[in-house]
Amino acid sequence: MENASQNSGQSQRLKTAIKVFFGAEKQLELTSFTSVSIDLSCGGLYLQTDTLLKVGEDILLRFYLPDTTNAITCKATVAWANEQDTPCHPEFPTGVGVRFVDLSTNNRNAIYGFLEQQKYS
Repeated sequence: MENASQNSGQSQRLKTAIKVFFGAEKQLELTSFTSVSIDLSCGGLYLQTDTLLKVGEDILLRFYLPDTTNAITCKATVAWANEQDTPCHPEFPTGVGVRFVDLSTNNRNAIYGFLEQQKYS
């Protein structure tokens, strides 16, 4: 079976709503904000939020894939922002696209497995 690190060249993206807890990089607890993802890939996710986050800003994320009990926690960087007044992608709600920075191999493989499972469901 191919794992996510072997498949890093692919950018499979799945539209999925997952509850995401996020906060500033230096916070120990991720209780600052809660939102919902719009999509997910092994490289990052789109986070629907009205919270002002700047491109290049580092944040911490914690979320659970459906039907799992292990949290995926990692640092992420805001790659792009879709502001309400000037959206760069009008098809998306207000929010930010974030890129995972220090996702562990186990978490990357869990995301990859989830994406593969959804592809065949």
